[in-house]
Amino acid sequence: MRPNFHRLAVEDIEGRVFIDCLAGAGTLALGHNHPAVIEAIVPLLHEGAALHTLDLTTPVKDRFMQDLLEILPPEFARQARIQFCGPTGADAIEAALKLVKSATGGGTVLAFQGAYHGMTQGGAAAGQRRPRT
Repeated sequence: MRPNFHRLAVEDIEGRVFIDCLAGAGTLALGHNHPAVIEAIVPLLHEGAALHTLDLTTPVKDRFMQDLLEILPPEFARQARIQFCGPTGADAIEAALKLVKSATGGGTVLAFQGAYHGMTQGGAAAGQRRPRT
């Protein structure tokens, strides 16, 4: 018997069902095996689309960017730049830190002390507790 994943529930190999409290993390925002996701991805699988591309341009990514820019206010869309972060939250934090500094021209960032913002230098500096002396 193998584990079964369905939306927000996870059933282990002994038949016990658990609510997956990580279903909002990473790519699981819609839960496991959501029908809308399955319906969208099955045709891509049949046509042999590239699935793990990160930084590579694909027709799906191009279509997503066009759709996104169309729903933004026109003036904002003309100036918008889209960045696809890597698969970690730390990449998103680093991108946000760079964006804030670039947009404001400043070098100071307000962050919650003691919060976890990743293991990268910028993320750790933004949330790390200061050592006691």
